[in-house]
Amino acid sequence: MSESRYRELKGIWRRIEQTFLIILVLSGALYVLDLQYFFGWTIYKEQYLGFFLALILGCTFIAVPLFPRSSRTNLPFYDIVLAFLGLLVGLYIAIIYPQIVNEMGRITALQVSVGIVTLVLVLEGVRRLTGWVLVILALILIFYGLFGQYFPGILFGKSIRWDRLVNYCYLDSSALFGLPLTIAATIALAFIFFGNALFATGGGDFLTDFAMATLGRFRGGPAKVSVVASTLFGTLSGVAVANVYVTGAITIPMMVRMGYGPHLAAAVEAVSSTGGILMPPVMGIVAFLMSEFLGIPYYQVAIAAVIPALVYYAVVLMQVDLEAAKSNLKGLPISELPRLKDALKGCLLFIVPLAVLVYTLFNLHYEPAKAAMAGLFSVLILGALRRRSRVGFHKLLEVMEKTARSVLDIGMLCAVAGIIIGIIFMSGIGFRLSMALVNLSGGNPLMVLPVAAIASIILGMGMPPAVVYILLAVLMAPAITQLGIPRLPAHLFLLYFSTLSMITPPVCLSSFAAANIARSNPLKTGFTSVRLGIAAYILPFIFVFSPALLWNGTAQEIALTALITGVGALFLAIAFAGFFLQKISFLTRVYVAVAAIGLMLPNEKLGTFSVPINCVVVAMLAIFVFLQWRTKGDKK
Repeated sequence: MSESRYRELKGIWRRIEQTFLIILVLSGALYVLDLQYFFGWTIYKEQYLGFFLALILGCTFIAVPLFPRSSRTNLPFYDIVLAFLGLLVGLYIAIIYPQIVNEMGRITALQVSVGIVTLVLVLEGVRRLTGWVLVILALILIFYGLFGQYFPGILFGKSIRWDRLVNYCYLDSSALFGLPLTIAATIALAFIFFGNALFATGGGDFLTDFAMATLGRFRGGPAKVSVVASTLFGTLSGVAVANVYVTGAITIPMMVRMGYGPHLAAAVEAVSSTGGILMPPVMGIVAFLMSEFLGIPYYQVAIAAVIPALVYYAVVLMQVDLEAAKSNLKGLPISELPRLKDALKGCLLFIVPLAVLVYTLFNLHYEPAKAAMAGLFSVLILGALRRRSRVGFHKLLEVMEKTARSVLDIGMLCAVAGIIIGIIFMSGIGFRLSMALVNLSGGNPLMVLPVAAIASIILGMGMPPAVVYILLAVLMAPAITQLGIPRLPAHLFLLYFSTLSMITPPVCLSSFAAANIARSNPLKTGFTSVRLGIAAYILPFIFVFSPALLWNGTAQEIALTALITGVGALFLAIAFAGFFLQKISFLTRVYVAVAAIGLMLPNEKLGTFSVPINCVVVAMLAIFVFLQWRTKGDKK
């Protein structure tokens, strides 16, 4: 959500809002560092989550107006009441939860009343922040939970008493105070805090300056700068739309000025920023959610994601380069580029914190939130060594406030996601849908995977990837794994397609955000984004059947599979760019695309046909390269 959506309050309400936001981040940081145990306090996780919920509800109704066109300078009386109720229902859990645990099977009128108020406040908060999509989905599931026995066919279920449903959604650790809200209140908060502090010290400037100094002078340099800088920003932030606005404000005008069409410049930025969610070492909140769902350390998820992510960006960079060659676009003048020597002066502010983060995550096996806090401390220490990058008290407060505003979005989304998951589990609809998919597929994964991919993109229209992934992990992942596909590839498949909704028309938030900056046609930008990011639509269907692509196999198998897939993906980029050594006709592009996909097919599924098929497609691609080289030579 952009900053313009927030109220611009003054006076006492501005100070109250700022205080709540800072307390939100400060309390989260202290909880992540386990300082409560240092003081000998025993705190249930749900007590902290109740306090977290109290603050995000209170801040949401203070900071976000009822409608986008409502006044942003006044705080109406009804929002004061709603903010107070939000604080009340959250603090009720924070204070009373130990007593509730001792009487967990008992449903009281007070608990049901507070639960109803909480559900209403969460749904209204989400509506203000993200619109109606999630609210409508939650209301449909609540209706299903109450009246499941009246639904036909596979949807037939057992109706749940309304007091049991409310109590479960409000208090159960599988619902509101479950995994999604826990991730938001710990891992997401810590990483957003780390990222904002890193950029506040100038670490973000290093990314852009370094990319400009190393790539800006080459063919299509501005677009390559966008790819590299946006990737590095994106893997830290994990929020594609926000990343588009941060880096796109610089890279998109630069690309347009050097000759790229506005829609193409916007698409390059959208695809690069969105791909940051797929690129280790951080990958945003979705990868941490996957780690928790799978019950494996985060580093295993990150390692598995490396090769597909590199192939994805290789295809993007290849198309960017070929687009520049096709239009004869040059790099930026050297006079406009920062010197590499000057750019490297700020490298420690970025490299050292990132190294600390990676070392604590992958070598010391810290919990992700603690690793982010270690990175944060390294940022603050390094920043203190230089006056220009020093984060003083007032600047630190600004960083904390900015962090809290981002956490509001994620926290409210995860709260409603927890409610949705709770109803899915309690009603059993997730199990019934999974069984129906397995039965319809006849045991063939190739029948279920396209359905899962399409469902991911449709669900993702207007919804953040994290929420889409949560829903798919509950509804689709069981069906995929029951067909013999291992859990990690299945969940990574869902992560890819939940992310791709950000660049896939008709509702593609990253592409629309980039089009807004470039002043280009949103749908044209969206379809161009699909073309540039084409590898991400194909790779998931390959790595679910090819373990070596996810770093699972011998060194020889991994290297060979990565090489073959990478080469095939680059020829796929050539086909979609329509240019290699010279422009390519439509039929030739189809020919090259078919051969490229044939080369990328997993040998595990081809069996004894793998060698003949690979020989044929290699011959097809060799003929294409030879004809391109010969024809170009004849024209000279």
